[in-house]
Amino acid sequence: VDIYRMYSLFIRAAHHMIDVYNAPEHGKVQDKLTFYAMCKELGLPCAAPLTPEDIKNLKEKDMPLFMKPSNEQEGVGAKVVETVDDPDLQRAVDKPDEWVVQKKLRNSNFLRQYFPPNPPLCGVRICTVMTKNGPEILESWIRVGAENAVADCPFSAGGCEFAINAATGEVWQGSDEKHMKLIDSSLEPSMTLSNGAKLPIGGVKIPEWEKSLDMCKRAHTEMAPESFTIGWDVAHTPDGPLMVEANLISNVGCFMGLRYGSMCQLWPRIPLMWLDLAQWMEGKSDYPPAPEKVKIAGIKSVIKESEWLLKRASKEKEELTKRLKCIKTQDPEEENPLLKKVTTELFLRNGEIKGLNVEIDALKEVLGDLIPAGKGKLKKSPSMEPAGPSN
Repeated sequence: VDIYRMYSLFIRAAHHMIDVYNAPEHGKVQDKLTFYAMCKELGLPCAAPLTPEDIKNLKEKDMPLFMKPSNEQEGVGAKVVETVDDPDLQRAVDKPDEWVVQKKLRNSNFLRQYFPPNPPLCGVRICTVMTKNGPEILESWIRVGAENAVADCPFSAGGCEFAINAATGEVWQGSDEKHMKLIDSSLEPSMTLSNGAKLPIGGVKIPEWEKSLDMCKRAHTEMAPESFTIGWDVAHTPDGPLMVEANLISNVGCFMGLRYGSMCQLWPRIPLMWLDLAQWMEGKSDYPPAPEKVKIAGIKSVIKESEWLLKRASKEKEELTKRLKCIKTQDPEEENPLLKKVTTELFLRNGEIKGLNVEIDALKEVLGDLIPAGKGKLKKSPSMEPAGPSN
C-alpha cells in the first residue's frame, strides 16, 4: 500500500506552488510579522512581537527575549537575548521588517515534566487541509528540543519528534536522527521518551487540544482559504496555546518516517487527501475541467485498485495474526525482536485496512453523486491489481 499511497506526501509540496500561483497574496502568512498582525486582527492568541519603540525602552526585568529572522525556518538565525545591551537588538530596531523580537515563551508546566532539563520552546505542528466543507486536521506532531538548545529543531541538534493522534491529542511514538538513520526503519517511529527526559511523553494528551485545533482551522479559513494545506506551529505555554507561525510546505509524515498504515491510525484525514486535492483543484485556472464520463471512469478505476489493495492487506493481516499467536506461544518476551517486528506489521495492516475502507466509502459516495439515480451503478467486479501508482 505504501508504494501506491505514500508518495503523495512528496508530491503535495508541488501543489503549494499552485497555491501561490492562484492566490499569491497567501504567501504573506509565512512572514512572521505579517502573521502576528493577522492573528491580532482575528483575535487569535499569539506570541506578539515587540515594536522598535518597545525594544528601545526595555528594562532588565523584561529579559530574556527571543529573537529570530522574520522569514526563516528551522531555527535559522534564532537566539536568546539575555541583556538589554545585546548589540543584536539594534539590528531589529534598524530593520524592523527583517527581525522578530518577542518575550521568551515558556513551555506549559504540565508538558515540561516530559522534556529534558532546560529545553527550548517545544512547538506542536498542526497541519490543516482545505476540504470542500472547510479546513480539517490532516497531521499533527510535537517537536521536543534538546537540552540547552536554542530552538526545537532541526533533528541534527539532538531533538525528537513525536506523532500526535489528531482526534484525541494523545502523543503516540516518535523518532530522532539516530533512530531515523541507524535503527530498523520497518519498526516505525518507536521512541516514547524524549532524549534527556525522565518521564515518557508517549500516551500523554496535549493540553487544550481541541482549542488548538479550532485556532488552526479558523486561521486557515480566515488567512489563506485558497491554500490546500498549511502547517501551523502552536506553542503550549502557561497562558494556554499560542499561534507561532504558518508554513505553506509541511510534510509531517515524511519527516517522521511514517508509513501509510501508521498515518491512517493516527490521522483520519490521510486516506482522503487525494480526494480532497482533486476537489480542491477543480476550478483552478491551471486545472482543466474533466468531462463527467472521464471523472466517473477514473473514480471507478481507483475504487477497483483500492479494493485490490484492501484484499491484499486483509490477507496479510490474517497471516500476521496467526504468526503473532505462534510467536507469543513460543517466546512471550516483549523484547523479542521478531515479536516487535510482527506486531508492528500487524499495526500497519490494520491501519491500511482502516484507511482503504474510508477511501473506498468516500469514493463511492462521490460516484453516487455523479451518476443519476438508477443509472450506471457500480457493478460488482473483480478488484484490479494496479499496474503502478495512480495519478
